[in-house]
Formats: sequence, structure tokens, C-alpha cells
Amino acid sequence: HQTYASAIGLAGFGFLSPVREEAEALEGVALARYGLPGTKTLRKNVRAALSSHAHCVLMAQHGAVIVGRDQKEACDRALLLETVCRRACQGLPEDGHETGQVLRELAEEAGRHFKYVGFTSAPAVRETASSVSSFRAQLDDMAQMIGARLRTVEADPKSIIRGLKAQNAVLVKGLGAICQADTKGDVDALRLLTEKACISFLHTRALGVKSALSPLDTLLMRVVYKRKYSKKIGG
Repeated sequence: HQTYASAIGLAGFGFLSPVREEAEALEGVALARYGLPGTKTLRKNVRAALSSHAHCVLMAQHGAVIVGRDQKEACDRALLLETVCRRACQGLPEDGHETGQVLRELAEEAGRHFKYVGFTSAPAVRETASSVSSFRAQLDDMAQMIGARLRTVEADPKSIIRGLKAQNAVLVKGLGAICQADTKGDVDALRLLTEKACISFLHTRALGVKSALSPLDTLLMRVVYKRKYSKKIGG
């Protein structure tokens, strides 16, 4: 699930402005309407977008499908699509030096209570953690791995630990985010999807677009994910 393509799939598709060389390399970008993961509706919507002969399809509230003659062409196209989508994203803070020492120390303290802990002080995460108390899931992977909302907690160990016992990731006020999971792979995935969720939130907020998933769809995704994950761990 590409970060900036996911954000543009939520809002601002019309802002995409690839130069001629980029447009030729991408060979068409289309937007597929929303559908729940794994459903006939989503497959139908993706097929409809591909029928326009676009080689890149942004799936609303999911990610992107990219096709190519071989793996290299598809990967090159995916990287180029991210570059083009990043230019079109709105409301993002300027990249800067990550001052994450305080957050690191808080994560280390929280690490005494969980199997694996990770953190991120990426600019978009810091900006989100400084400006909202919570925001609703807009993308499927946040709904699946975190839940209906990503919440901000105070920058003290007790608040962070309490928050992480309630869900797998929390924003830490003014600093970034901390996540916890049972495996290192899941912690790494949570860190990346938290960054993506914050970028998407800032982008849609700047455009004044409300694109949160419905409470029912969020619940369905979360329940299905947890059941499949439990079977994977158990088996």
C-alpha cells in the first residue's frame, strides 16, 4: 500500500499533474471506487478502472494496483507513481530533522510492558500528534491493525502504556507515535501505516474532505483481520 498514492486515492485525484515523460512511463492512472477488501464489489470496481487501459489504479481507501510487462517495470512504475502523488499531496509539513530522543526514551520505557515496541517522529506524525486528539480510520490497513481511531495521549509513560494496552498504536502529543505488537514484523508494519495514516489525514484535512470509513466497515475489517491473524499465529 503506497503512502502517497493511498492519500490521493482518498481525495485530490484531480491534482495529479505528471509531466509528459512521467505520463508516458505511467501509461495512465485511474481511480477505482471503494469496496470492502476481498469483495466482488472491489474487484468489479478495479476491473472497471483497468478497462480504461490505465496501468496504475488508485483504489479508494485501500492503496494501488500497478501492472507492467515484468516485475521491474511494475516496480519502477510504482516508485514513479509515488513521486507524482507526493507532489499532489496537500497540507504536509516540510521535511526536517527528526528530533526523536524524548520519544525514543518513552518508547524504551513502554517496551518493558510489551513484546515489541516501535516509534516514529516523522514530520507528518509529529504534526498530527500536535494538532488533534484523535482521527478516524480512512484506510483499510489502519482499520484492520489499529481500529476505528488513532488517539493522541500525553507524553508520559503511564498515559502511553495505558493507550497501548487499548490499541496497537498511539500518537504521543507533540512528539510522534509509539506502537506495540507481538512480532517485530508487525511493529514495523504499524510504524509505516501510522505514518501513512497521518499523511492521509493531513492531506484530506487540507482539502476539507471527509473520507473516514463507516463505523460498520471499520468494525468488519477489524474483526476479520483479528480472526485471520489469530489463526495465523495459532497455526
